[in-house]
Amino acid sequence: MIFNQDNQKLIFEKFEWICSKEQEISEHDWTPVSTKVFYNIVFELFEIAYSSLVLRSYNTRYGITCYSSAFESVAAHTNLMIAIIDRVWDLVYKGFVNHDGFSYREVTEVARRHDLPENIIGDIPDNGERNETDKLVFEKKYFHSFSNMAMDSIQEGTHRRFRFRFLSEENVSMLLTDLERRKTETGRLIYSADKVSALIMTLCYDYCGLSPMMSKNDPKASLRDLEEMEMCDYTENNRYRASEMWAIDYFEKRHINQYDDYGVFSRLIIMATLVVNYRWYHWREKCYL
Repeated sequence: MIFNQDNQKLIFEKFEWICSKEQEISEHDWTPVSTKVFYNIVFELFEIAYSSLVLRSYNTRYGITCYSSAFESVAAHTNLMIAIIDRVWDLVYKGFVNHDGFSYREVTEVARRHDLPENIIGDIPDNGERNETDKLVFEKKYFHSFSNMAMDSIQEGTHRRFRFRFLSEENVSMLLTDLERRKTETGRLIYSADKVSALIMTLCYDYCGLSPMMSKNDPKASLRDLEEMEMCDYTENNRYRASEMWAIDYFEKRHINQYDDYGVFSRLIIMATLVVNYRWYHWREKCYL
């Protein structure tokens, strides 16, 4: 995948202007990182996302096994999410343990596990009508099984040998809960990486000309989807790109810039969108006025 070098200067200028505006409304001081670093990270993430776009004959992502033309999977999403955490961690923390006292290994373990139940029960997508209580019951059943993979100590004959606590099951369980509550910096980091992984995947579809779209008369469209379509800049025969709907969800509905303590996730999305679209969204720029 080769980015258009001719537009790089323009992208950099636009990126820096947008980021200055986004920082003003984020209520956080962003970690200083060069524009070129973000460009290179986006290039790496697109390479990872692109490598996972393999046409699959059967799809269990949505709770059933059926013939499908789907290009992504739970594994592809998780792999990209861990790659995002890895890059963000390197930019923000540098060391093995972060500001909250959680280790790199614990955080990546949460990312690895967070959708593991979906490999068994299928995805439970949020179309605006999902029962969160039922979803939690299903997922907790399988989280319990997976938790046995990460014991703090192991028995050897009559002796118990303790491992270095690079991975605490108590911390992993705590973070799996905080992934939804977002009360800690680390919980917000994992949550944001989860959403950014999905957004980058849809931008990758756009870049490769495989863009999934939704129309207003799509029977799967929820009220939330319809509201997002009303905001979209881009339409093609009254069909709306998933990438722009995800960006609206990210910035306007979930207000993830409030959870983006260092501005890294927002800047990744801004750069990725500029690389693919060569422009930012009009509906977002209106927030700067």
